[in-house]
Amino acid sequence: MLRSTIKSLVFVVVGGGLLLAYLMATDKLVWQAKTSKVTQSDVTQSETKKTSQAACVDEQLKSVIEVERLHVQLAQMKTELADYQEVKQLLRFQTDYPQMKFSLAKVLRPLPDASRHVMNACLVSQGDRAKVKSGDLVVAQGFLVAEVIKTDQDCFEALMVSSDHSSFEIQLTSSGIRGVAVGLGDESEEETRGANLRIKYLERTSSAVIGEQAVVVKRFMHAKYRALPQLIIGDVIRAHREENGLFQSAALTLPFRRETIKWVLVISLSDSAAQ
Repeated sequence: MLRSTIKSLVFVVVGGGLLLAYLMATDKLVWQAKTSKVTQSDVTQSETKKTSQAACVDEQLKSVIEVERLHVQLAQMKTELADYQEVKQLLRFQTDYPQMKFSLAKVLRPLPDASRHVMNACLVSQGDRAKVKSGDLVVAQGFLVAEVIKTDQDCFEALMVSSDHSSFEIQLTSSGIRGVAVGLGDESEEETRGANLRIKYLERTSSAVIGEQAVVVKRFMHAKYRALPQLIIGDVIRAHREENGLFQSAALTLPFRRETIKWVLVISLSDSAAQ
């Protein structure tokens, strides 16, 4: 009886141990399955997040590229508008003086080794080729800026009024006195103090006034031509009058910046004089 009981207990213990082992193994498999599902879910979520972030970066990059494109387009529009305003001003100037013959030209970008006192430009209309000759005047923004010294088919070379080879007979608008404006050229003492031209043989009947403008009366070397329209050549920045002497002196600064000039009008003196 005792032996039978012991066998039964052993059977129960062994069976319980096996059952416990089975249950533990089952729990482990269930835990591994759950862990595997959680890990797979995390990987899927991570990949989804990375894909979303990549898409977001692509969209941001596209936005940056579009903004840059719009900036370039806006800059082009501003340039075109500035060109339009400049040409419009020149055409208005042309309308104010219908008795003069004008030719519209586009200023070329200066070469690196080119003198800053020389301007190169090309005519817009080929029909104006025969009109432009050496000695014709070049105006921009309402000012006299240069005179033609060489022509080559549709293009020409012009000497800026600041050149030391340039001279024009002028009259000061406030004092009414006359003189000859001569360019100072490069690296002069006067230029370093802000002047681009000096006035020689300036009359003493009145004193020159700081700030008044100098306008061209006629071409100094072509006195046979009739008086030109009032072309501003510069503003008086200094004036000096000695107690004795036949003349007084003055210095002019240019009322324009060369780098801002893109369009010019050429005044054909020969055609105008022939009328």
